Amino acid sequence: MNNKSLIPMPDLNLNDIVHLSKENEKLIVNFLSTSDELHTINQFYHVYIFNFCQIFYHFELGTNDNIRKQNGLNGDEFIIINSLLINLMSSSKTLVDLLINFDKKYSQKLEKMINKIYDSELSYILIMTLRNFALHGHIPLYFNQNRYSFNLDYILKEGEKFNFSKSSKEAFTKIRDEIRHMYGDIANIAFTTTLMDFHLNLLKIYYQFYIENQALLESFFKSVELKLQKEKRKIKNGQLIIEIDGELHSIIMCSKTKLFKKLMQEAKINFYDFKKQKLKSRREKN
Repeated sequence: MNNKSLIPMPDLNLNDIVHLSKENEKLIVNFLSTSDELHTINQFYHVYIFNFCQIFYHFELGTNDNIRKQNGLNGDEFIIINSLLINLMSSSKTLVDLLINFDKKYSQKLEKMINKIYDSELSYILIMTLRNFALHGHIPLYFNQNRYSFNLDYILKEGEKFNFSKSSKEAFTKIRDEIRHMYGDIANIAFTTTLMDFHLNLLKIYYQFYIENQALLESFFKSVELKLQKEKRKIKNGQLIIEIDGELHSIIMCSKTKLFKKLMQEAKINFYDFKKQKLKSRREKN
């Protein structure tokens, strides 16, 4: 659904308009802005989930990185899989940026956790770096001997003119050199495993966002909703009309605290379900 809608109010009774003090006006503006941002974050979370599911809908991914196209999408397999991957990388980066920007105004703890994942999880640093890599005109997935992979030799060579971050370039070079030393072969990083690891990390970040901000936001929402309930005699059809800076705003009087808990529960279930699924898959391989 849209974050907001523009609607005519021809039958509005002027006596039903709530006029606020400057202090309360500022509070309500913050309330509306916060609600809007949470709605946008949830939308981009589902955009990312959709892009992740699209890869598995249109391709059968083997554990050995053999990939078979299925369920429509006519065209070159190499182009299609790279296109779907670029969509996933783009939506994941947008989601993480939204989470960080929101969190800076509240708990201010999430970015530290994300940086830790970036420094310790190859799948995360790889996908996030390749998002910028693709943005600058480079194809992220490598195809060789009927297998798809993230080839570090190819990425480092293709990206000689690309401005890698110091940490990502050092990480890629170190892993490439270790693979060369141990196996005497080009440095292929498994596509399917990397994708699954990255997805788990992103679900973890999204759930952690709610954990870190739960106490602050629930307290804030409750305090604002208590103020709004003082005007309950002016509530019509579940809505309250408020004048803010000369403009009329219609607020749907539903509990944002309940909505926050619902979004948090969704994030928790998705994270733990996928984590359990991933552990089961690993045990079956062993």
